[in-house]
Amino acid sequence: MTTELWQELENQVSEIITGGSPESRLISAINQVRADAGLSSMNQLLDSMAEEHNSMVCRGIPAHSQLKSRGAKYGLSSGGEIWYSTSSPFTGYPSFEAEAVDWWMNSQLHKSIMLGNYSKVGVDVMNCNGTQHFTAVFGN
Repeated sequence: MTTELWQELENQVSEIITGGSPESRLISAINQVRADAGLSSMNQLLDSMAEEHNSMVCRGIPAHSQLKSRGAKYGLSSGGEIWYSTSSPFTGYPSFEAEAVDWWMNSQLHKSIMLGNYSKVGVDVMNCNGTQHFTAVFGN
């Protein structure tokens, strides 16, 4: 492999790593908001629970109503769940993830969950019929 090809490959890999998945960008944004508030980042252990929530939403099942039973299944003693859905980003947002986190921070209830005393988090981003669903699950 020539030096030029190797450099091009390294650049492509770097772009992939720094861009990351929607889920990695969402957890990074959440942890940045928590850091800005003087809180610690969280262990990402509840992704399956967040994915389960989005699957329920896509099937038309009211997912918030079953938080306690789903939380117990994942070993949580306490927790909170926030979600946001959008079909197109608002002007001025660099990404869907930034839009979701900004919306959560401007809602007192969602903000209190995101900045709560939790040690575990799970995130999921799912496209369902052209609508992006963002879920973050927090717990202990």
